Amino acid sequence: MLISNKLLEQRRWATHAIDSSIGKPKSIINAWGINIGLTMELSQTEPPKSIDNGKRFVCGNTLIELEEQTGWLKERIIVERGAKPQYVFTLESSKQLEFSYQDALTEDEIKEGVKRPEEIVGSYAVFHNRRKVAHIYRPWAKDDRGDTIYCDMRISGNKLFVELDQRWLNRAKYPIVIDPTIGYTDIGATATGFQNTMYCFGYYPMLESGSLQSIHHYVSSRFGGGIWGMYSDNGSNHPGSLFAYSDPYPTVYDQMLTGWNTIPCSGDLTINNYWLFCFPAVWTSARYDSYSGVALRYKDMVFQNPPPDPAPAGMGIANNRAYSVYVTYEEITPPAEAGLVPYGISTNPRLKSSRFIILEATKQPSLIDIQTTNKPNRITLF
Repeated sequence: MLISNKLLEQRRWATHAIDSSIGKPKSIINAWGINIGLTMELSQTEPPKSIDNGKRFVCGNTLIELEEQTGWLKERIIVERGAKPQYVFTLESSKQLEFSYQDALTEDEIKEGVKRPEEIVGSYAVFHNRRKVAHIYRPWAKDDRGDTIYCDMRISGNKLFVELDQRWLNRAKYPIVIDPTIGYTDIGATATGFQNTMYCFGYYPMLESGSLQSIHHYVSSRFGGGIWGMYSDNGSNHPGSLFAYSDPYPTVYDQMLTGWNTIPCSGDLTINNYWLFCFPAVWTSARYDSYSGVALRYKDMVFQNPPPDPAPAGMGIANNRAYSVYVTYEEITPPAEAGLVPYGISTNPRLKSSRFIILEATKQPSLIDIQTTNKPNRITLF
């Protein structure tokens, strides 16, 4: 993906908060300038009582604790007796979001060496304009004996449903703890790696002119060196002419550290479609999420410097993987309005898939108190 420096600043100001003003447990995160709210729906016949300044709610035989830590929020549900097989939450957002379901790996993916943790199978990666902004992890439930299971989770419209296995509930010893978690992260939750192959990610539309500054790649274990860069799209959903590429990086084997690594790269971007590429000299780790509408083009070939120009013809394709790699640039001209889709209007054919949900932006704004030392303590939300 292509990210301007102004937008990158919003990523750095990711915050989280708890809103007790509505009388319901509500968790809020803010990442990339987008506000996402998760409100637990409770029985109207037994209104909840707020305690501890809105960080805990009591509703009949249920205690709801709202816990916040760096990077994520939890709504821990503690049930003394009579747990329900289903709990419902309402999702709200200040901008249009896409929720992409992370299914169990296929046999081919397992043979490829892909790793997807248990808490990610059955979870949702959250995107805005092809950019990951959050992740809703698969909830778990635990009884008083420590017997723990993962819950099923699904999203329909603006409702998130957490469902428990009835057979487990029948044998569970109370109290029961149910633990849904939402986190603001732009890191893919599924681990894989590259070797002896050129990989092109995309394509990604550039809607304004800008000056390319760097390419960022998330490394989860090790990296052995290589070249990053960009190709222009050839008009047929395939990498074309070489646009820019980096010097070999790093110069020392395993120099890259776990986390986001920055590779210097420069060039004058224009309004066009681009592919990011990674050409590793030896094996390198990578992260991704399952996500419709993006592609990975690849070609088995021996490492070479400089990279081929144009891109190799007839590259293979692996759809529906959004990798943790992005470009930063400095804006030169204002954004092109023609490239924007108004909120509330979806042109995305993926709406037909039950595994991919689009949440339109909520239109009514309100003010909430946000608990953070990094930002002003009032923001416009929803």
